[in-house]
Amino acid sequence: MACGESRVATGGDGAAEIKQIVALLMRLFFVMLHSCLVCVGLTDRYFTPNGNATLNCGGKNLALDDVQQQFHNEVGSTFGPLPAPTEVLRWAQERVRGW
Repeated sequence: MACGESRVATGGDGAAEIKQIVALLMRLFFVMLHSCLVCVGLTDRYFTPNGNATLNCGGKNLALDDVQQQFHNEVGSTFGPLPAPTEVLRWAQERVRGW
């Protein structure tokens, strides 16, 4: 499956409905889990030379904003231009001090 896509089997015995319910519950679980991760600061920060971020979803390159809106993935993640080397070194120093 690709980014937020769910597939439901068809059948006359209620299997399709059960699989659809399970798929919806799983999606709800992942949305709730991601919400918890955002609360504790476990989100991604993407840095690129052009300051943009795209993700490959099912063979399509989508902007991070589109992935967040369409699939509720990467919620809380941010993107921007490459930081200055001194900034990266400061982050590393902060991380090492926290060990």
